[in-house]
Amino acid sequence: MQVTKFTITLLTAVSGVSAGCYTGGEDGHMGSGLLGQNDIDLACAYLAGDYSGHEEERYTCVRDSKGIRWDFALKKISDGYRKAGKSECEDGMKKEALSCQYGGKTSYTNWEYKADPQSGRCNNAGSS
Repeated sequence: MQVTKFTITLLTAVSGVSAGCYTGGEDGHMGSGLLGQNDIDLACAYLAGDYSGHEEERYTCVRDSKGIRWDFALKKISDGYRKAGKSECEDGMKKEALSCQYGGKTSYTNWEYKADPQSGRCNNAGSS
């Protein structure tokens, strides 16, 4: 068991991936309300684009067909200029929204993806 745990930890460190589904909060129903409405597509249309600053983050929210508000955030965690493609954003957000009951957050080498289901209304989208 220790060898398996060590191997998984080592592979995660080497690949530059930090993953995690949230263990509680608003139930997002594995993103089932996002399917068929192009919600992730719409969110990533806003989030994609040029990122120049380290730790630059953009966020937006959508309301799914079940009435759940989804907060999406894309954060550049590497140095220098980088362009986030729309399909790259969609791939990352789908992993968080459709694979995690309560949403989740994953960091790769250049990007941190966050999909977080919430109750209530959407606030204005923004960036920091």
